[in-house]
Amino acid sequence: MAVDSATGHALATCPRANTVTFWSVPDRRYLGEQRCRDAGGAAFDANASEFVVTNGLGTVVRFNADMLELRHAATTRFPDLKWDNHLTSTPTDHVPRLSVFAASSPRSLG
Repeated sequence: MAVDSATGHALATCPRANTVTFWSVPDRRYLGEQRCRDAGGAAFDANASEFVVTNGLGTVVRFNADMLELRHAATTRFPDLKWDNHLTSTPTDHVPRLSVFAASSPRSLG
C-alpha cells in the first residue's frame, strides 16, 4: 500500500486479482481500480505525483496520482528480474526525482 499524503489517496495492490485499487483515506471511499498483473510492491513518488508499482514479472508500472490511471509511457520492464512485494521510496540529493528501489531476485535460481 502507498499513500499520497497531499491528497489522501491510497493505492493498494491485489496480486491475486491482478489489480491495484485506489482509495480516498479521508473520505473512506473506494475510487476505482486498474488492471496490473501480479502487482506487489507499491510506493508514492511525490516529485512526479505518481504511484509506483512493481510486479512478479519484473515490471515497474507508474500510475498518475491525480487521474488514478496508468501512465503507459512510464512502464519499464526488467526481464531478468522478479519483484516481490517490498518497495521503498528514498529521496536523494543528487537526483531531482525520488529514486525508487525494490528488493528483487534473479528469475532463475538454479
